[in-house]
Formats: sequence, C-alpha cells, structure tokens
Amino acid sequence: MFRKLDQPAADENVALLLGDHKDSTIRKIETAVQVLSLAGMPARPVHGFELEEETLSVEMVHWLEVYHQKKWWEYCPGKESSDLPESYIAWWRGTDPLYKVRGGENPQIHITAQKKEMMPNRIAQKELVSAGLLKFSLLNLPTENQGVYRMMLLIPLGALLVVIFRNFIGIKTFGTFMPVLIALAFRETQLLWGVIFFSLIVALGLVVRFYLENLKLLVVPRLSAVLVTVIIILTMLNVVSHNMGLSLGLSVSLFPIVILSMTIERMSVLWEERGADEAIRQGIGTLFVSILTYFIFANYTLEHVMLIFPELLLVLLAVMILMGRYSGFRLLELYRFRELGRDNK
Repeated sequence: MFRKLDQPAADENVALLLGDHKDSTIRKIETAVQVLSLAGMPARPVHGFELEEETLSVEMVHWLEVYHQKKWWEYCPGKESSDLPESYIAWWRGTDPLYKVRGGENPQIHITAQKKEMMPNRIAQKELVSAGLLKFSLLNLPTENQGVYRMMLLIPLGALLVVIFRNFIGIKTFGTFMPVLIALAFRETQLLWGVIFFSLIVALGLVVRFYLENLKLLVVPRLSAVLVTVIIILTMLNVVSHNMGLSLGLSVSLFPIVILSMTIERMSVLWEERGADEAIRQGIGTLFVSILTYFIFANYTLEHVMLIFPELLLVLLAVMILMGRYSGFRLLELYRFRELGRDNK
C-alpha cells in the first residue's frame, strides 16, 4: 500500500485520495489510517524524530503503526524495508498536531536533542543505595543542580592545566584563572566563534584604551570607561551577528565582561611597560591555554566521571600541592638559555 502511496501519479485512486498533498508524508499516513480502518485494521500515526550522533538539531519524522496478530507493526513511508530504523524515537501518537497557535502566523519550531548515557548513573545509584550513601551523593541532587556541578567540577581540571603550562612549560598568561574563565565562555559560544569574538573585543578595546590614555584619566574611571566600551562592542557584535543569521553570536553575552575589561587594561599596561611583543605574546599564550582548557570542558566523559566521583578533587588537590613544590627550570627557559649550556661544554 505504501508503494502506491509513494507513487500517486501511477494510480488515479491514490492521486484522488491524496489530493493536493501528494508529497506530504503526514497526508500519506493519514490516508493509510483511513483505508486500514475501512478494512477493520486498527492503525495510528506516530510522530517522533531521528537521533543522530553528530548533530544537535533534529527533524520531525512520521510513520505508521498497524495492529495485527496482537502486535503493533511499524511502517515508514519511503523505506523499502518495513523495519523502523533504530535511531527513530517516538514522541507522540495520534492525529493531534505538535502545537497550536492562536493569534499568530507562520510559527517556526526548532528541536534539539543530545545523547546522554544514563546507564552508568543508574549503576552508581544502585551501588550507593546498597551502601546507604545515596543521600550524600551529587546524584541525589535535582537535575538543575547537577547541571551546575557538572561544569563546576571541571574547573579544577582547567586550573591544573594552567598550572602545568605556567609552572612547567613557561607559557605566560594574563592572570591565573583568566584562561579558565575564557574557556567557560568558549563552551557557550563554541570554539571558533569564541576565538573570533575574543580577538575582536580585545583588539577594539585596546584601540579605545590607548585613546583614553591620552586623556590622562584616573585608574577607576578609566577601567569603567573600558567596561562600557566592552559592553558596547558586545552589543554591536550581537546585532551584526543576528542580522547575518549567525545564531551562535547571540551567546557571546556570556563572556565575562569584567574579565575582558581587565584583560584589555593589563594588556595595555604591559604594552606600555614592556613593549608590544611581550603584550602580544602573553595574549596569545592566554588564548592558547584557553583553547586547550575548552577541550577539557567540552569532554563529556570527564564531566561524567567528575560528577560520579567528586572525591577526585582530593587527588587534584594533592597533585597541585606537589606541583607547588617544584622550583626548577621551565621547558621554555631551557630552550631560552640553551646557549649557556653549550658554552659550559
């Protein structure tokens, strides 16, 4: 029957039943339900979406369920096989629409889906219940609070990465936690747009900061002026990105505005005291460490492990204390003073 419905031009009866909706999947399913009901076979339309690994945005799909031999059989229009793909998930059944609009026209619906592995959570909860420790676990918190701690527990990993790059490799950054805060913003804006917006904001902010230097302002009013400038730049970028259809740009407001203002101020002071090379070098170092920290924050496995085993924070604390005892050369210092080693030989 579906083969005939998929080829309405080949059958006048099918073309008559479908009318002007020959290419509508929903119309074909509704027609099949009506035909089957006349034959005494229960049938119903099913609406859902197809889960995909690499995309968050999903499209609605529709198929038919027919009750036969004490079992519901699934049929999907346009599919040669009667087996429904495993990636299909049903949302609701029946002829009711997804939404109803009153007083509006041309509504647009966007559906996003993200894969979540629930089995490890359930296993952990079962073990905690048997040990009587579930009430002391983060898994017992409301879902909203768990989402906050999923991100919060990754921040020490980002701080550990900053310690490694500053104390062992020798890459200089603006402040200790600046790369971590910027990486948090990258998590919301996505990496590419985050880097672009960060570079634009800092570059434009430096231009304004150098102009303010000529006005001989005091420190606090100057910082306040830079803060206002950053907000103006963010607003302009939001408007421009929205008009260009770049929806990712709208989340740029999550950037730590005060931190960006302090970055511009510190970079300008360093520019004046130690030259443009050192200022640009530290700016690139900050951006580089932020990008690497972003990959930690975007790792779902690390996020899940830290939520299930928050006691790993004690391990991180011990590692940081051990790192704090190190007072030797950094890798970049060994490269910098390599000529001295050659002279000693």
